Amino acid sequence: MSTVKNGEKYLMEMIDSIKNQSISFWELIVVDDGSEDNSLNILLDASNKDKRIKVIKTSGVGRGPALNMAIKEAKGNYIANIDVDDPSHPQRLEIQRSFLESNPELDCLFTNSLFVDGNEPIEWSFYNIDDILNSQAQIVTIDTLYRLNPLNHSSFFVKKSDLNRLGNYNQNRKSLLDYSLWFNFLENGYKIAVLPYNLASKRIHQEQSFESKNRLRYLNDTRKLRLDHINKVQGLSKYKYTFIANFMFLYGLFPQYIRRALKKQLGNKE
Repeated sequence: MSTVKNGEKYLMEMIDSIKNQSISFWELIVVDDGSEDNSLNILLDASNKDKRIKVIKTSGVGRGPALNMAIKEAKGNYIANIDVDDPSHPQRLEIQRSFLESNPELDCLFTNSLFVDGNEPIEWSFYNIDDILNSQAQIVTIDTLYRLNPLNHSSFFVKKSDLNRLGNYNQNRKSLLDYSLWFNFLENGYKIAVLPYNLASKRIHQEQSFESKNRLRYLNDTRKLRLDHINKVQGLSKYKYTFIANFMFLYGLFPQYIRRALKKQLGNKE
């Protein structure tokens, strides 16, 4: 599933990355949330050519309601998110579904991501699925989420029933819907893991709202979300996590080129 608002620049690349998946039994549900560019026409043309692509048009209901519309429309047992500017590895869906089915103790499965600068071309490495199925995924703890969000929304893969059980995305939030959802999963006893393979991408570009005029608001919202959940912690750890949350706010004020270099080196998403 995906949502888009004025994303024509990267939209076709995202669609092609799903059409080129190593499995053919998928559906791509895209909610156009009031685009004013050519996004809707691109989507409708793609849908006319491939009936596995389904388009929902809104006048602009917001990201949370748009994501939940896509979930409601989905017919399959699994939900995989892909943001419009973050194309997926050709084996992504096959590997994530196979791994989750082979590890029923896990509830949400993410993957590592390639960081892409603007229009930089993506070169994928291809994997032996049996090797991946025999590997270990990295478990994500609530302690990690208090400090940072290492999970790329464009690598999110989960059973639809589990997502429904938690109420899907919080429609009252204007930002950080994904980060808030990760907290919801872990605080309700669900298990999140990350496959250490680059099956998703994370494109860094100036059109992203938090990289431009909304940057400070995004950082404040991130700090507030962390502190809201940290305040549930008992004992001295609460003060440690509060310090870290404030430090990460300051880190976010660093120039973009410094943060970009650090993210590539550490392999983490803010």
